[in-house]
Amino acid sequence: MILERDCVAYSINSAIKIDSKRVSNFEEIEMLSDCITYQIHRYNWVDPIRYKEKLISKSTKSVSMIYFKNQLTIFLFGNSESNISYVESRLKRLFPIHFERVDLYPKIINKLSSNNHKFNVINIQFVRVKDNLEKWVSIDTNGLSKIELVKILSEEKPQTISLYDELNKTYFSVDVNSSLSFNDTSTISDIVGVLEYVSLCIS
Repeated sequence: MILERDCVAYSINSAIKIDSKRVSNFEEIEMLSDCITYQIHRYNWVDPIRYKEKLISKSTKSVSMIYFKNQLTIFLFGNSESNISYVESRLKRLFPIHFERVDLYPKIINKLSSNNHKFNVINIQFVRVKDNLEKWVSIDTNGLSKIELVKILSEEKPQTISLYDELNKTYFSVDVNSSLSFNDTSTISDIVGVLEYVSLCIS
């Protein structure tokens, strides 16, 4: 089982039952894993490519989903924002629920500024403007005090924050657009562990 590297989070207002299902002749929901607290699915569809109203080829696309049942959160993994947006719109049609994208970035910033979290901040990247010139700054946080770290998080408006989850031994990052990114070496178990904790933070 392979997940795309990047994902975004959604909250729903009631539990749903997602099974393997053929949505249309060209679309399907595929159940990959059904566990006690979460499910993993893949939404597959065929995207026709046309030129001057003529069908010239077909492209198979997919977006993976991890649904945490207790927290009522869904994470969509895709290779492009348009693919994720497409599946978001399809899920809204298929399930009569309130389906809202979660702005993870400020929630994670707030969590990191507290003393109640299990993530280590590894690196912070931001843009600093001086004399009308933009400079990309990357700071390794090793050796920074908690006060210095919180000051950077609050004042510099980081573009990307690289994190390490000690419990799951997993590196990942969050960017200003609230997209989470995992390394290619991260296992499904690693990713589920991180996202389950993130779900608890936002539910």
